[in-house]
Amino acid sequence: MPTEAQIAVLRAGSDELSVEDVQLPEPGSGQVLVRNLGAGVCHSQLHEIRAERDRTYFLGHEACGIVEAVGPDVRLVQPGDAVSVSWVPRPGVGTPWRAGAALKNGEYATTDEMVFTWGTHSLIDQRYAVQIPHEIASDAAAVLGCAVLTGASAVTRTANVPSGASVVVWGVGGVGLSAIAAARRSQANPIVAVDVSAEKLALARDFGATHTVNAAENNPVAALLDITARADAPAGADYVFDCVATQSTLDAALSAVRRGVLGTSRGGQLVIVGVPAPGIGVSARECLIGQKTLTASLGVPEDTGSEIPMLAQWCESGDIDLQALVTDRYELHDINRAISDLVSGQVRGRAILTFP
Repeated sequence: MPTEAQIAVLRAGSDELSVEDVQLPEPGSGQVLVRNLGAGVCHSQLHEIRAERDRTYFLGHEACGIVEAVGPDVRLVQPGDAVSVSWVPRPGVGTPWRAGAALKNGEYATTDEMVFTWGTHSLIDQRYAVQIPHEIASDAAAVLGCAVLTGASAVTRTANVPSGASVVVWGVGGVGLSAIAAARRSQANPIVAVDVSAEKLALARDFGATHTVNAAENNPVAALLDITARADAPAGADYVFDCVATQSTLDAALSAVRRGVLGTSRGGQLVIVGVPAPGIGVSARECLIGQKTLTASLGVPEDTGSEIPMLAQWCESGDIDLQALVTDRYELHDINRAISDLVSGQVRGRAILTFP
């Protein structure tokens, strides 16, 4: 039978969301209905909110919830399962259907990322739901599907940071804190957090940063070169993860990457984790002359069906503290305030929506 849900709706031509009553249909073939416990409010959603569009949207791409119903041919989860909902699909062929639903006025709202989570319920293809232990299924577990997955996997999968490597994480919101936790688990040293917020830098220490640099008070490149100075190689970090990706942070982050020694060694690696705006770039000359490697990472492993449960185990063992990672909670009707706080930099770690 259909499910009555409340969902945040972004109408064409507006940058304000309205919370509306929506009747979700029964799950069709390969589809899953999830009752959400919490949903992440991610920076990348700001690009969608600000974009010009001629359609009405549902938003949100990470959540934790309980499966309430499944359609025919669903094999990956079953009713009663606790699941992480992510924007990253598991391998396989999904249904030829874009997530969305009809509004009360008959207008159809859809998505760009095949999932929507800013609502009491989500109706999604089964490939976007991954079973997790009930022991960690809470509103805070919403951040597994994007913040933790993106930050941690950039360190462990994209860069494969080895023990003893020097790591810099630029921007320590939810994604950056997850990257720092993964670097600590990989036994990197030093691990340097860079941000313009003293509060965020203090939190970064709790997640494993050995050093912090306040870019609002110091020349961050000079500070990083000093922290990473070594006798056997040029100063600079082996790995720099830019979780902000503005022009200024990318320029500074690339300058903080260790240079190579011609004929002897290659330089370090810059990993772009944040979502750059159109037109943002990096210096090809600096990469060439410094023998530096540039990599972009969406933190997307080959199979979230195994990656997300592994990250859930990290959370169970204390390698990542989900409750500390989630610093700000909002109810659904406060979605516009959540977005405003995110834009103004008031969110220290990760903001989530809760559904009491």
